[in-house]
Amino acid sequence: MIFSFYSESQIWIDSIKQVQENLDEPIEIISFVRFYSAGCELINSEVYVNEPENKIDVINCYGVGPLDTICPSVDTIILPNLSPGEYQLDLIVNVYESSSPNLNCNNFLYSDTSGVNVIVEDVNSIQHKNEYYFTIKLVQNPVYELIDFQIQVKNAGNYWINIYDSLGRRIKTEKLNLQSNSNNSIQVNFKEFVSGIYYYNLESRSRITEVEKFIKF
Repeated sequence: MIFSFYSESQIWIDSIKQVQENLDEPIEIISFVRFYSAGCELINSEVYVNEPENKIDVINCYGVGPLDTICPSVDTIILPNLSPGEYQLDLIVNVYESSSPNLNCNNFLYSDTSGVNVIVEDVNSIQHKNEYYFTIKLVQNPVYELIDFQIQVKNAGNYWINIYDSLGRRIKTEKLNLQSNSNNSIQVNFKEFVSGIYYYNLESRSRITEVEKFIKF
């Protein structure tokens, strides 16, 4: 069986970030999970709220492929309406092999859990979600010694370009301080790294973009 040796070392819950904190818009949670797998897909997501105990359980079920390389998954979870306060959110990741007819979200092979605090503020107490909007893309792919990124941001502040190797390990981070409502051409020196497949994303203090793949020649 492909997943007979599947264990905690094959799944990483890297981060869980809260995007929206106001009561006037849905609260989003961004999760960044990696699997030691040739493929990964979020099949089902369920949210359970216990307001008397200020507790939220998010159960994400993933179908994955054979153990081959690293598959990153960045997923958005929409929380229901919540009363103001601080909540303990636990992200529970259940994993099963997609190709097995006997496995599914109710009959999975492995599960892992990671927690984060969620703060819900009153209406208009903080900035709106769209003020955190930003995007990142490569000018060309494949790349050579230099990587050219085009970054658009709506909100001024600190941002980080993260680069990962084919095993999902973060190998380089570039910190940026960007102005509001700006288009930015950013060049990153990648000369010291060998040819191969890599991944990148852009991160702020409150959100993270999906992971994208690029090739270095």
